[in-house]
Amino acid sequence: MAHLIKTHSRNVFGPDHIYVTRHGQSQGQLDIDQYRICGDDNIPLTDLGHVQAVHAGELLRSFNIHVAALYHSTSLRALQTGEGILLALPYTPDVVPDRRIDKQKFGQFDGLFSDAERQHACPEAYERYQEDLKLNGPLVARPPGGESILDVIDRVGRFLREAGQDGQPRIAVTHGLGVLSIEAILMGRSDDWLLAHQDTAGNTELVHFYKGDGGRYHKEILDDAPAPTLELAANGIG
Repeated sequence: MAHLIKTHSRNVFGPDHIYVTRHGQSQGQLDIDQYRICGDDNIPLTDLGHVQAVHAGELLRSFNIHVAALYHSTSLRALQTGEGILLALPYTPDVVPDRRIDKQKFGQFDGLFSDAERQHACPEAYERYQEDLKLNGPLVARPPGGESILDVIDRVGRFLREAGQDGQPRIAVTHGLGVLSIEAILMGRSDDWLLAHQDTAGNTELVHFYKGDGGRYHKEILDDAPAPTLELAANGIG
């Protein structure tokens, strides 16, 4: 497989320090029908998700980390996670909604998670997408009216080039693919790595990426006592 991620990540100018987390547990993770009832961007956190969000903020505070800005995707669950993090901080960073760290958009496939659902709801678009997958592979194939995985990596890369150019630490509250895209770009992960790690980002797991000698990035996971977690659902639920 071609190293498409590395092609996109070349010459990325990222922040010296960035903390990245997936939103807290959402109602959509407990009830898949919420994607159809609320719409992807309007799904709220569960009670557990709110607890997880505050826990992430408490971790920042316990490590005496001061972030200059908190970026969050434009979904309700990411906004609510950011609000929970802020509750635990003894200071107030800038809060910036940023569509570049939004969840992957699935277009006509929004709210349709199985092949059977997609084929039934939009058969022609489904067949075109299957052809796209065969010709171009899972990173490049674009759901009808939506985004490919590579589209997400591209906009996340633009976010990283602009975030933290003043050298001050930032935190980004995003989604599963957003977390993986940031790691893939900053750490030079392969295409196969990204595909193998889909749906493995934990709710509110706090990951720190920082530049070392020679500008090479390093990764560490901040934790003192793990927050409650939920087994992740796959196939676009994030």
